[in-house]
Amino acid sequence: MVVKVYGTVRSACVQRVLACLLEKGVDFDVVHVDLDAGEQKRPEFLVRQPFGQVPAIEDGYLKLYESRAIIRYYAAKYADHGPNLLGSSLEERAVVDQWLEVEAHNFNELIYTLVLQLVILPRMGEPGDLALAHTCEQKLEKVLDVYEQRCQRAAILPERLSPWLISAIFRALDIL
Repeated sequence: MVVKVYGTVRSACVQRVLACLLEKGVDFDVVHVDLDAGEQKRPEFLVRQPFGQVPAIEDGYLKLYESRAIIRYYAAKYADHGPNLLGSSLEERAVVDQWLEVEAHNFNELIYTLVLQLVILPRMGEPGDLALAHTCEQKLEKVLDVYEQRCQRAAILPERLSPWLISAIFRALDIL
């Protein structure tokens, strides 16, 4: 069965889901949702995603939204296909979950605000808030310093824990 992914490939959240599906070798079709036309806010889409955001998926009877939930679902469902995205041990899974939370709560909001203020609003003919963008940029530098420290630490760890953010093995958080 082919998974239906509702969204636009321009969306980072949709890209996150597509990267997971590709890594796992899952067949999918993208059902384009025109964000510029507000299709994600229409009643027929709100049945799939009540908050009017992309992505949403249909996999047989399962309807799911929120990109991180979707990638966790497919990483678990297809654990025996492609790379193990969630970790093998309880400790590895805990670290993957930790960094997924770090991304969701410390990185994503800042990047979203920067893109909104510097790209999306100007594209829509609206002025972006450059002061807000600058504040986000400063905060993001601190977050990226933490990521950099983690990557430097990982680079000196044994082979089994090196190239990716938390290990030598590609994990779900490397999709983000």
